[in-house]
Amino acid sequence: MSEGVSVPLGTVLAYAGSLTGPQLNALGWAFCDGSKMDVSGHNDLYQVLGTSNGGDGSTYFNLPDYQGFFLRGVDPTRTVDPDAASRTAATSGGASGDNVGSIQEWATHNSQGGFKGSVDHVPNDWHHAYASSDCSMLIDGTVTVSSDAGGDTESRPINAYVFYIIKILSTAAIPTGAVVPYAGSATTGSRNLARYYSLCDGTELPQGEFPDLFAAIKTAHGGDATAFNLPDYRGRFLRGVTGDTENDPDAASRTAMNTGGNTANNVGSIQSWATGRPKTPFTMALRVGDTRADSSVCAGHDNSVWNDGNGTGTVTGSGGDNETRPVNVNVDFFILNAKDPGTEDIFPIGGIIGIPGNGAPPTGQWLLCNGSTLQNSQQYEELYYAIHHDNGGDATSYDLPDLQGQFMRGCDHGENRDPDSTKRKAAKDGGQTGDNVGSVQAWATGSPHTPITASVPHLPSSDHDTAAALGGNHVANWGGTVSPDVNGGDKETRPLNAYIKFYIKYAPAT
Repeated sequence: MSEGVSVPLGTVLAYAGSLTGPQLNALGWAFCDGSKMDVSGHNDLYQVLGTSNGGDGSTYFNLPDYQGFFLRGVDPTRTVDPDAASRTAATSGGASGDNVGSIQEWATHNSQGGFKGSVDHVPNDWHHAYASSDCSMLIDGTVTVSSDAGGDTESRPINAYVFYIIKILSTAAIPTGAVVPYAGSATTGSRNLARYYSLCDGTELPQGEFPDLFAAIKTAHGGDATAFNLPDYRGRFLRGVTGDTENDPDAASRTAMNTGGNTANNVGSIQSWATGRPKTPFTMALRVGDTRADSSVCAGHDNSVWNDGNGTGTVTGSGGDNETRPVNVNVDFFILNAKDPGTEDIFPIGGIIGIPGNGAPPTGQWLLCNGSTLQNSQQYEELYYAIHHDNGGDATSYDLPDLQGQFMRGCDHGENRDPDSTKRKAAKDGGQTGDNVGSVQAWATGSPHTPITASVPHLPSSDHDTAAALGGNHVANWGGTVSPDVNGGDKETRPLNAYIKFYIKYAPAT
């Protein structure tokens, strides 16, 4: 069996280790950092990637740049990714729209349950006025205000930092510390999974138990002088280390996964979810005075004093989901804990790779993760025993995972990092639900840590006690707090992401 048989050229994997760029290059891999590659010197890789990630198509092409990015499956149907058509190129010459390599800014939809605003001193009644004063009139109708301040720095789910790496040499073995998404729950049904891989569940291990793995990841995910932690991706999404880019605006405040682990802009650090102000504003309809009254006296009433400027209303006053997240499919993440000998196929059947190009798809061992239905053990028998009906199926058939338009999330396994894990649904009939591999989940929008606000014209800021009224113009009462419905927002909630094609391994190399 030839060297490097486990995964095809152009494969993208997450990597939890600490190798430098030159060290990775020596092993036949590279960081997904957007580097330019010479077409003549890497023509075989160019045939896989083309200019999906940028390039001029004659002298150079770009590697994908996943620094600070989350990965999302290409959605050719445009039914899962509502903004697929407006995706942009990662860099000059790259693909846009619903094509591999395109990128997409984060977005914020209204929460599933709907936000309610909170605005103080909105007039709740009006009275006839007499004589001149400085009170505000109550308009007969509404004014619509839009969110224009506040919110977190971006919208994102709970996540852990990894390096994304790409195979640039056809004979390259998989580096120790590489992370594999696995689409099944029957781990004993997949060749080499138990032999070479460990579940990314944060287990603390003696440094001598997996010496090759310790040499690769050290204490990036926690540890001390005698022990180290496996990465813990339960309930989490994976995000590329932002490096020298500004794609993760909160990189400096990232925290350690476990005691002794990396923080800030380093592999292994973690980050909670956040909710940014939407590009398409949230709106609220309010009844507030917008013209100055020229008369005002009302017996026993505190009338609103005219405000020449603006007040501030809170758009996200109440409501919000349990977290902020994109649409996603549950997988288990496993880490390669030994050296790939390069002489046998050690990538597990049921494992998933990414291919960031529009060249010919990998053949012989790989199927696109598009939810296709297969015939139980008669068709790709080893894959059936690995993923069974986790992603859907019945007495005669089983389904591949469908990652079109989807993000991958680590199965929570009771850690409560996924607060809605018990409500997760089956991807297709017969598939797993709840806190299990294969279940799916809609996007959600949690209330931001920094409230989103709106400027409200002439919102009263003080009141004026008046005398008796004999009739005349309408003036506004000094009002209380109202909780208007919130509308608007983007088409979905999602983080910064790049399109990639996901493939699942169905058979060993021959």
